[in-house]
Amino acid sequence: MKPENVFYLIAALVVALSAVSHSQSNLSKVVKAEIPFEFVLGDTTFQPGPYEISVTWQGTVWLKGTGTSIKAANSQAATSLVAAKESKLVFRHVGKYYFLAQIWKQGDGTGRAIPPVPLEKVIVSRGKPETVEVLARK
Repeated sequence: MKPENVFYLIAALVVALSAVSHSQSNLSKVVKAEIPFEFVLGDTTFQPGPYEISVTWQGTVWLKGTGTSIKAANSQAATSLVAAKESKLVFRHVGKYYFLAQIWKQGDGTGRAIPPVPLEKVIVSRGKPETVEVLARK
C-alpha cells in the first residue's frame, strides 16, 4: 500500500472514531426532570411526575417514570450554533396536549429531536403549537 493511501486511511479512521466517541458521550447519560403536566411520547400518554430520560448512541430515547412506565422512541440529531446553557426538555404544546419534542444537555450544541407522531400532526393542524421548556438535571 502506498504511503499516501495509508495516511488517508488513518485520517478517515480518526474522524470516524471521534464522531462515534462524541455521539456516545453526547446524550448517553441520564437526565432527570420533574414534568409538571401530562405529556405524550409516541403513542403513550404520561402523567406528571419525575422522569429519567436517556438516549443511546443509536438515537433511541428511553423514558422511565415512577413505577413501571417506560417507553422507547426514535430520535434524530438536532443542532444549535450555541451550546445549551442548561439541560432541558422541549415540548410542543397545543390545547391540552404536550408532546416531547427535543432533549438538550447542558454544554452540548447537539441534542435530540423526536419526530411528530400521527396524533400530534392532527392536533397541530388544528392550532398553533407553542414551545414549552422544562429544565432537567444531569
